[in-house]
Amino acid sequence: MPLLLWMPPALAAALLAVSTGFSAADLFSQGNGAGRRRVASFLAGSAAGLLFVFLGMRGFPTATGMDVLSWAALGAAGVHLAFLRVRALGVFLLPVAAACAAAAPLAGERPWGAAGSAQVPWMMFHGIAALLGQAAFALAFASGALYLVQHRRLKADPTRSGLLPSLEVLDRLNLLGLIAALSCWTASLLAAFLHTVTWSPLVLFSGAVWALLAGVTGVRLAAALRGPKVAALSVTAFLMSLLLLLVGHP
Repeated sequence: MPLLLWMPPALAAALLAVSTGFSAADLFSQGNGAGRRRVASFLAGSAAGLLFVFLGMRGFPTATGMDVLSWAALGAAGVHLAFLRVRALGVFLLPVAAACAAAAPLAGERPWGAAGSAQVPWMMFHGIAALLGQAAFALAFASGALYLVQHRRLKADPTRSGLLPSLEVLDRLNLLGLIAALSCWTASLLAAFLHTVTWSPLVLFSGAVWALLAGVTGVRLAAALRGPKVAALSVTAFLMSLLLLLVGHP
């Protein structure tokens, strides 16, 4: 693979990894940490800009594995930048972005899905909706993971809330991410089935992830489950979707 082809996502992955370090330091800091957050946001923004320019030169997002994973990295970094005011959310968003960017050169130029399917209108919509859903899913994952951290802190010492977001704020962000992810993933799967109906292991695993996402969202909306259980299920569902993204497609 030409050096100029894999260098942009690899460089973005390095920037995101360093940005993760600054966000992690902010998580364990008892001070304001504004300087660390500014450095982390600058590095993440630089990585997002680099990926955006790279993908703008590449074309449609679901053409190859490299494109899809680069778009996924850009989505996670974009969610981090959109919610900069939520302290320490990047501790969980930025490693996801870095992992996707690092995996992008490894995926290379192999087609994402069936050859030529990215040019079919329903499959174009499928790809865009899936990537938007993955970005929303990343928000649900990060807020859920941070909820578990904050819940454990408060359980051990009710006075040790630190400067992390409140549980109520994290719960609302988690619900927002779940609803947006479910909406986009539902539209994506329907578009794929309108194009062709298959029962491959990939499709079955995608359906299982969607069912878990729908279940978590449903019980949260019905208030049947709340708090750490919903947060833990959100984290589990996202990790399954990330596995699907990284290794699921041929």
